[in-house]
Amino acid sequence: MRRVAEEKGRLTWVLQAVARDAPRTAQVLDDYRRRVQAGRSKEMLDEIGRLIADLDADRFRVRERATQRMAAVGLAALPELADASIGPRREQAERARGLLARLRTPEEERLLVAGLLLCRERRLAPLLVDLLASTDPSVRVMAAEGLSALNGQPLDFDPLAGDDATYKGVQRWRRALASSGH
Repeated sequence: MRRVAEEKGRLTWVLQAVARDAPRTAQVLDDYRRRVQAGRSKEMLDEIGRLIADLDADRFRVRERATQRMAAVGLAALPELADASIGPRREQAERARGLLARLRTPEEERLLVAGLLLCRERRLAPLLVDLLASTDPSVRVMAAEGLSALNGQPLDFDPLAGDDATYKGVQRWRRALASSGH
C-alpha cells in the first residue's frame, strides 16, 4: 500500500506542476499509463481475474483475502476494479468501489481527467474509459466529454445513469478502443 501511496502522491504533484503545459502533461500521463501497464503481466492479469471473482465469493474470509491482495496489487488492477465497481454483483461492486477509493481519491481523479482533457491524446483514451466508472459523477461527466472530444462525436454514454447502464457503456468503450489498437 505504501507503493500505491507514493505513486498517487507523485502523480498528483506532477499533474499540479504541469497543469498548463499540454505536451508535458501528456508525457507524464503516458509515463503513468506505462507504469500501470508494466504491472499487468499475463500471470498478474490471471491473478487479478481470480481476485475479482473472489470479491464475490460465498465465504467471508475468501472475500477479505481477495480485498487485501487486490489492495496490494494496486494500480495495475484499475481497469478490472473500475469494471467490477459498476458490475451487477453487489458485494463485488461495493468491495471494488472501496478499493478504488483507496487507490484514487475523487480529487486525484479530477486532476487526472483535467490533465487528460488538457493534452487530448488518443493514446491516453483508456485512462478516460477507466474514469467513466468513477464514483464521482463530475469525473464521469468530464471523462465522457473528453472521450467525445477525442472521438469527434457525441458519446453514447449517460454519466448519470445507474450502474448497469454505466457498466454496459464502459464495456462498449473498452471494446471500441481494443479494436482500434488502444
